[in-house]
Amino acid sequence: MTVPKTKTIREHRRQTRLMIWLPFAGGLLLLIVLLVIAANQGGDRISVMSDVFLTLTILCPLVLCFFPIYLLVVLAVAGMNRAHNTTARALTRVEDASAKLKERTLTVTDRAARASININSRFAFISRLSQFGSPSRKGTHE
Repeated sequence: MTVPKTKTIREHRRQTRLMIWLPFAGGLLLLIVLLVIAANQGGDRISVMSDVFLTLTILCPLVLCFFPIYLLVVLAVAGMNRAHNTTARALTRVEDASAKLKERTLTVTDRAARASININSRFAFISRLSQFGSPSRKGTHE
């Protein structure tokens, strides 16, 4: 059984893509721009090539060292996505039950309010009879 594509799930997936792919593309674009700027600089071609190779010799070991951490993060994201998809169905059911309970509560309280108003209007004459006409209470409608 598939999870229904609700607005919340689409928003979650959009945010996930933006949080993962946008920084990756930005870093890649920054590297390309830096390489283009370095290639267009005047001077020795050897210095440009040495800058590129220096960048590669610094970045490649960093990539190799951080690859296990990257894999752990990717596995964590995949696990969280799976947990989200698993709990989405149950939380949607809870949300629906909560909405139904809200509607039932509103109808019951509306009926109770109407009954209370009817009872109070029927016994309003008792309130009028309980005012004995004392001078301190004249003119007040408590």
